[in-house]
Amino acid sequence: MSPDEKIKYVKETVDAETAISPSGSIQYHLFSVGHPDNEEWTLLTRSEHRRILYKLEQDGYIKDLSKIGNGDYYALEKVINPNDKKVKVDFTQKGKTSTDYLMEAVEFFKNEYNKIRIKGVTYEYPLGDNLVQSNYDPAPDEINFPFYRRIAIERLQEVGLVTSYEFEERVIDDYGWVFDYAHCKINEDMLTEPQENPQATKENAEQVVETVIRHEHDHKHRFDNSIQEKPVDFQFVTDHTDTHTSKLKVKLSEQSISFDDETAILHVGKVLVRFPSHKKEHYILRHLFECRIDEAIDWELVHETVSGNPQDKIKKEDTVKLKRSIRDGVAAINLRVTETINTDSQLLSMKDNAVIRHF
Repeated sequence: MSPDEKIKYVKETVDAETAISPSGSIQYHLFSVGHPDNEEWTLLTRSEHRRILYKLEQDGYIKDLSKIGNGDYYALEKVINPNDKKVKVDFTQKGKTSTDYLMEAVEFFKNEYNKIRIKGVTYEYPLGDNLVQSNYDPAPDEINFPFYRRIAIERLQEVGLVTSYEFEERVIDDYGWVFDYAHCKINEDMLTEPQENPQATKENAEQVVETVIRHEHDHKHRFDNSIQEKPVDFQFVTDHTDTHTSKLKVKLSEQSISFDDETAILHVGKVLVRFPSHKKEHYILRHLFECRIDEAIDWELVHETVSGNPQDKIKKEDTVKLKRSIRDGVAAINLRVTETINTDSQLLSMKDNAVIRHF
């Protein structure tokens, strides 16, 4: 790590501790940072860490720095500048629909297959920069593409185009930049015409997307796009004398809701909301449906169910990353529910250190 990178790392650690602590002075633990590939290499020593803290106090980034006892703990307070604008990662689709992400994936598989026309190949589909795992500041309004492209891959497996997949979070440089990939096998017959060494066609690619849309309709998924047919779920005729229809919003508070842990299916009334088995969202729902409605559950307990590791095994320096992972899982669950059911209700929420199931 260069000197600037070390200072940036300590600033981010101070920011993270401040973000999850009450306002005012915090207790800060001094630690060294080892190289992820070789524990014998030290990227940041305790001595360097200590000197950087004193420099940050001198620069006005923190204040009231003082040592606590004889250990490696310090008391400090971050200086809040009212003119600071926190960079926010945009987890919305910025006008793109679910079908746009499906079409991106199908076009990729069509083009890659046409390069070699060999069946059974595993394709490496690039999902994008991992804004949660990467050790860098995202740009304003940056979209978390892997979040949506992963969902597209799962949808394509449901209708048979993707026969198997495995997600990879790949560290691609020495600075902690993470890029996500999906390693996929596909059913080439869905993209090709029945002939010798067939060529994948645009028409067949679009047919795959239409198949996904019809599949989603069967399971009450909504895709607001130009390709799908008129919405068929939760509609009613407002006036029997004309053909105008409008969507009726569903209130989760008025539905019977249960979670089948064996199949990873959420039952909302008569609607089934399917989740990938033995994935993060499955384990989050498993934990929360074992608890009472509106009970605030510490995120570390939820992470223990997701990872299988006791919460006392969580390293202090991993806290922010792991907490973001649980928050990302909660967002994915809410997105799947709202895509499946026409509702404004949020099944789950995460506030401060607690995850809550509302229905």
